[in-house]
Formats: sequence, structure tokens, C-alpha cells
Amino acid sequence: MAPYDDFWKQTFHDTIKKIDPIKATSFSVDVSTLPTLGKRDVSGYDGKLITWIGQVWHSTDSAVFRSLKRQIAMVGQLVNRVPGELVLSVQNNSTLMIEYTPISYELLIAKYGDIPIDRKSMELYKWQLIQKYQESWNDYINGNLDFQSFFLRTDFRNLIYPIGMAVLKHPAKDEPHAFEKLILDLYDENKDLKARVADFEEGFKNLYFTLEGHGKNAILEERTIATLLAFRYPEKYTFFKDSFYSVLCKGLGLKHEKAGQKMFHYYELVKDFVTNYLPKYPQTIQNNKKLLDSTCYPDPKNMILSQDILYLNLNIGEKPEAPEDESEEPPVLLEQFNEPDPEYKIQIPMFPLNQILYGPPGTGKTFNTISKAIEIVDNRFYKANINNRRALTQRFKDLLITEKDWSTANGQIAFITFHQSMSYEDFVEGIKPDLTQEGSNIQYHIEPGLFSKICSLAGVHGNLQDNFSAAYDRLMGEIEAAGGSLELRTLVRNKPFRIYENSKGNIKFHAETDKATEAVIKKDFILTYLQTGELLDWPTYTKAVGEYMKTNLEYYSEQTKETKRFVLIIDEINRGNISQIFGELITLIEDDKRKNGLEEMSAILPYSKTSFSIPSNLHIVGTMNTADRSVEALDTALRRRFVFEEKAPQPELLTPERMVWQLWWNYTNKKWDDAEYIAQEVPLYKLLGFPGDKNNNRDKDYYWTPMQTAGIDPSQAATLAHLDFSGVNLALLLTAINKRIEKVLSRDYCIGHAYLINVGSIAELREAFANKILPLLQ
Repeated sequence: MAPYDDFWKQTFHDTIKKIDPIKATSFSVDVSTLPTLGKRDVSGYDGKLITWIGQVWHSTDSAVFRSLKRQIAMVGQLVNRVPGELVLSVQNNSTLMIEYTPISYELLIAKYGDIPIDRKSMELYKWQLIQKYQESWNDYINGNLDFQSFFLRTDFRNLIYPIGMAVLKHPAKDEPHAFEKLILDLYDENKDLKARVADFEEGFKNLYFTLEGHGKNAILEERTIATLLAFRYPEKYTFFKDSFYSVLCKGLGLKHEKAGQKMFHYYELVKDFVTNYLPKYPQTIQNNKKLLDSTCYPDPKNMILSQDILYLNLNIGEKPEAPEDESEEPPVLLEQFNEPDPEYKIQIPMFPLNQILYGPPGTGKTFNTISKAIEIVDNRFYKANINNRRALTQRFKDLLITEKDWSTANGQIAFITFHQSMSYEDFVEGIKPDLTQEGSNIQYHIEPGLFSKICSLAGVHGNLQDNFSAAYDRLMGEIEAAGGSLELRTLVRNKPFRIYENSKGNIKFHAETDKATEAVIKKDFILTYLQTGELLDWPTYTKAVGEYMKTNLEYYSEQTKETKRFVLIIDEINRGNISQIFGELITLIEDDKRKNGLEEMSAILPYSKTSFSIPSNLHIVGTMNTADRSVEALDTALRRRFVFEEKAPQPELLTPERMVWQLWWNYTNKKWDDAEYIAQEVPLYKLLGFPGDKNNNRDKDYYWTPMQTAGIDPSQAATLAHLDFSGVNLALLLTAINKRIEKVLSRDYCIGHAYLINVGSIAELREAFANKILPLLQ
């Protein structure tokens, strides 16, 4: 035990007892005994630790404050006691200063201003999804799109839980007309909101259980209802999530409503926030407007901005609403954007270990693998350069593994393209001739393939710290010591329930109510919650068990800054014979079968006779062209082991504003270092046909940013010489083509936006059709 643990255990508990969670507090405590507990004569005992929403936000990296962090981690549900900002600072080696600031709307707005733009940019997908929904709704209302197609194509991303999304889309597929009526009734603003929500829930339940293959529950959470309302009426409603609603209530000293009424109470709080507080901070509103481009809903009433402020501030400890599939990541703390202390441990975002980007040709699948790879292996760089394609491409080249890197580990990304002749011997290991030997005697050696090499590299440099097995064993020990059952309590309602160990080593639990029956929480479900925050079954009880392990059994799961993640990009993954290429290793790529997984497995390789396992820090990113006929033969064994992310055509990238940016980007990439161009001193605004400012400022002429360029008035952009299409609208053109293709063939054969992204004249448009689009269709 560290010399300061007992000191902080007593001092910290005495401190928080004096704090009212809804009142500002400031006082000091004599800690002159600290120097008698350790030997820090050189560096001293001074330092600072800050908590926000019950979690450590910043801390001095010293033995004194590491000990304090440990004691804080052992306090269950600290957010209930000090939900606001708590600052503890030791001064002059003798005085502990305590300052507590409760949650207020003013404080939330101020903290929102401190959040880096890169983090805010990660949330722009919410405004973008609303804009897409509004456009699709107009097509549906105008008769250009039937309801079933409209709803099934709607991208809700992670704004609705996956199981809720599956339940919601079931009637949209099987009974679209009945489901359409329910949606239209929900959207009838002439009726009372609570009444129509209740009618929608009841009507949906009745419809759902008439469907073939329906599930056990017609899951319609308040989060789902709020998302449907926000998509349709974003000027009146916004997104809801219980995690930050509950914290907001605690911080404001309000009693949160029971399930079924929380959303309505949340709407009242948001209305008060948007009406009486947010208008006092016009700069916050203006800064948000600058981030919204033409693909985003303009948010005139700031309803989505209000949710963003609450979410980014109050959702600490929950997973952010990442726009990537279900690959959500842990919270990004502000201190992570600064240089870390020598012993600072970074929480690395969670990403799927196996994922495939699929879609028709020309939708940017291979293009996006660069961003995906950088996001996984160097997340800090990715966030700082998320809109800088040149920087991302250069970073990708720097991290791409070369032949010499297999021994030095300078690279972290490998790239391979599958084809019909690819074999196990090429990919895993095989017997190859040694062509370096002189003479007539050819020697053969067992050589590892690309997959074996990168697995070996990742295995050496992976450093996952996770004590789940030890913590789970301690839990079993506590159950045994307590006579075979242990009493725990639910986190929200504080209701008792007892847990037992069953014959398979899982947790059996029984709530202490008359009607309760025994149920089982699988061991790996608890691990999933602890590592990712995802609740797969029995959420109330799984979360209670997980939090008990964190608080009482010293569970931790983190990856240190020394941990390296590796990415293997497999382009055209569907063109290879999967069973021939992966062989017996197809089973080992599953998350839980990997090294240190719950069901860790290894295989004996046929040539080298060595034991082989796949490390958990190796990510596989594949691409798959849905127009390729070989997609039909894609191994089912591979399908079920990968997360699939669709890359659909994006005609919105062909709008005049985005095309101006594209032309600017292409030109500067080609001409930036062109000495002749610089010597000519041709201002960029003249090159693109824009009127210059009065001063003809050279810096502005040559160094316009993409943000400035994309913000040019569309009417002005449409008159550019480079965009003179005589009335041809590329975005509408691509949309019309793809609507016809979808009707005649299927969406798998659509034309991607990449075929038109660089078109800048009628001549180039003709060339794109003659040499690319028409041959592809033929």
C-alpha cells in the first residue's frame, strides 16, 4: 500500500461529506502531516486534482496524487455526491484547498467552449443525418419515394440502440402501410405529445407481435422516440439519452422522472436552457454555425446544439455517440489533447477488430481505409487532422510497413489486395525456394506470409492491461465467503438482489421481490460492459455487477501509451477464396478467440508446426465491391465475423460549394510547390473566378482554407468558369442515375460519386461518361 493511501482515504471521505452537491463551496484543511508520510523533499507534496461528473478530469502526476486517484476510484457513484467540478489542491506542503462549483447551465456553456473543435466535429454527423432525413421526407411527401424505401434507407447511426433499430425496421419491412400510419400519427403536431407517444407505443406493440419472427419484446425506448421526433421536427425536439439526463438532474438538484416520463421532463429542461440561457452566449452559437456546412441541418432554434452541449459535458463515463457503426469509443478528456505526463495512461478508443467497408464502385471504400487506419493506430493525429487529407495520406505513408519494418516495427499498417490466385502459402506461411543461394542446389525454407508477419509484430508490441480474470476470481471468492450468495444493489433504484455462481462459472442472480425468477448473466457479457460500456443482456444487473467489480475488486482495463495498434487492410476481400486463404485461422480472428480473449484459442501451423494466435491489437479492415459478382460467394464464416459498414454514393459531395473546394484542393496539391506558378503570382481567387477583396491580400489569395472556400455563396460558385455546366447539376444527375439503377438492378450496382468528383467542365463530364460510367454499366 502506498504511504498516502490511508491519509487520502480518511481525508477525502471527510471532505466530500462537507459538500452540498448543488451549492458552491470553498474551504481549506490542514494537511501538515503529509510530509511525515513519505520522502518527497525535492519535489514536494503540492499539486492539484480536478473531478467533473464524479470522474478525475486532471491530476498532477505524483505519488501523492496517484494515491488520491486510487481512493477516488474506490468511491462508488461519486457523481451522486459531487456531480459538479471539484478542485483539490495542496499548497505549501501543508494546506489542502477545496473548491466545489455545482452544475449550472452557465458552467456547461463555458465548459463547452473549452472542448476542442476536433471533438465537436465528431458530432456533426447528427446535423448531417437530420438534413438527409429532411430531404428524404420531402421526397416521400412529394411522391418520389414510397414509405418503405424512405424509412429503410434512413440512417439512424448510433442514435438508436442496435436492438431497438432492428425492432423498429421489422414492421417497416413486413407491414409498411400499417407502420406508415403509426409514424404519421406520431408526427401529427395537432395532437398532444404525450398522448400520441402513448398511442404510438401501444400501436407499435400490437403491430409488432403480429409479425412473423418477432422478438420477445417490442423495444421502444425513450431514446428511440426522441430520435424519431428530432429527425422530423428538429426545430422543436432534440435527441435524448438517459445517461446525461440523469446527471443533469442530479447536478441541478432535481428529481429525475421515472421511465416513460423522462423524455418529457428532459424536453422541459432543454426548452428552459435554449430560451433563457443559451441566447446570452451568442459567440457559442456563432462558433457552432461555423462548423455546419451545406450537408448539415442549419439548426435555427439551436435545439441540436443544446443536446450537444449537454451530451459532451455530461456524458463522461459513457461512450460518445461515434458516427462509426457500433465502434464507439470511451470519453475523450481534455487533458488528452495536451502533452501527457511521463506516466500518463491514454484511453485508446475502441474500434471493431474486424470490419468491412462495402458498397458499389466509386464510393470511396479504399479511399476511406486510409482514414480508418490512421484513426485506429494514431487517434490523436487523426482528430487533429480529420479534415486534412494531405496530412492523413502522408501519415499513412509513414506508418505503412516496408520490408525492413518487420524487424524494426517502425510501421503499423499493412496493405494487401486479394485475388483469385491468393493462397494460404502467400498469406499465412508456405515453403518457398531460397533464390539467394548460389549454385545449382535450390534450397527451400518455410517463410511466413504477410498475415503471420503482422501478427508477430503486433503480438510483440501489444500491451493490454486487463485484470478481468483476477477480479472475476475475487468476485467468486466473495460469493463463496458469503455462504454461496452475495447481496448487491441496483445502481438507480438501490434495490437488493443476490448473485450466485452457476455450474458454468457464470453469474446467476435473483431479485428480492415476490415475482422475480432466477436468471443468468454470462461472464463475457460482464466483460463486454466493463471494456466497452455496452450492455448486452439484463442491463440493470449487469451494470451493477460491473460497477461492483470496479469499486470493490480493483478491476481495470486500459492500454498504456506504449501500446501499438496495427491494421491490416485487405482490399477487394471478396475476390479471394476465403477458406483457401485463411484456412484454420478463420476461427481465430473472432474477438473472443484472440490472444487474451475470453475464449483464447491457438492453432498449430501446418508447415512450421508452431503455435499461432492472433493478437487483440491487430485490426483487419477490408473493402468489398457489391457490384462484383464474386460477392455472392463470400464465405458465410467470414461474414459473421466482421462488422459491415456501407459506403453509399454521396451526391451531396457534388454540390457547387463542395466542388469549389475540390477544385481548390486539386489545384493546390498539384501547384503548391510549382516554382513557375509562384513566379507568375496568379492569385488563387482569380484562378477560380472569384472577385478579390479591396486589398488583394496575397496571403488570403494563396492560402484560402477549405473551410473558407466551402463557405462561398452557392450562387457565386455556380458562375465559376470551372463549373460552367450549362445548367447540369451533378448531384441531381447522379441521384437520377442511381434511382433508375436501383429500380432496374439493385442498389449494389449504383454509380459512386468518385466518377464525377473531379469533373470541372462539360468536356470532362462527357469524358467521364464515355470512358468510365457507360463501360461500367455495359
